[in-house]
Amino acid sequence: MNSGEIYKSALEISGTHAERLQTALQKLQHLMPFKATTVKNLNELDFLYLELFSNRFAKLQDYMGNTLFDLCLVNAGDSVDGMTIIDKVNKLIKYNLISSEATWRDFRKARNHLAHEYPAHPELTAKYINETINLADELLKTHAKIKIFYWARINNYLEQMR
Repeated sequence: MNSGEIYKSALEISGTHAERLQTALQKLQHLMPFKATTVKNLNELDFLYLELFSNRFAKLQDYMGNTLFDLCLVNAGDSVDGMTIIDKVNKLIKYNLISSEATWRDFRKARNHLAHEYPAHPELTAKYINETINLADELLKTHAKIKIFYWARINNYLEQMR
C-alpha cells in the first residue's frame, strides 16, 4: 500500500466514525439538553443511540490522535519521530487544523468522562453528556479540516506531476 492508499483508508475509517457520530447526534436531538430525569428515563432505543454517540466520539477522537495526526504531519513533510501528542497538536494548530491545545484536552477529558458510568449520579452523567455533545461539533469540524488539508495537498502534488 502506498502512502496515498494508507491515508485514503485512514480517512475512510475515521469517516465511518464521524458519520455514525453524526447519526447518533441526530437521533438524540429530541433529548437535548440532557437532564438527570432524561438519563434516568431513557428508553432502550435512546440508550443505544447514547451508547453509539459515546462510542463513536471516543473512537473518532482516539483515531485522530493515534493515526490521522501522524499521517497529516508526515504528508505535510514533518517528522513525527519523538513528538508527543501535544507537540503534534501544536504543529496542527499552526496548520489551522485544531483550534487550540485546550480544545484537544477538552476532547480527551470528554472522552474519558464518557468511558465511566455514574449510575448513582444521573445529574453528573447528564452534565458530561451535554459537555460532550457541545464538543462533538468541534471534533467533527476538526476531522473535516484534516480531510480538506490532505486532499488539497494531494491535488497540488498531482497538479505538479502533470
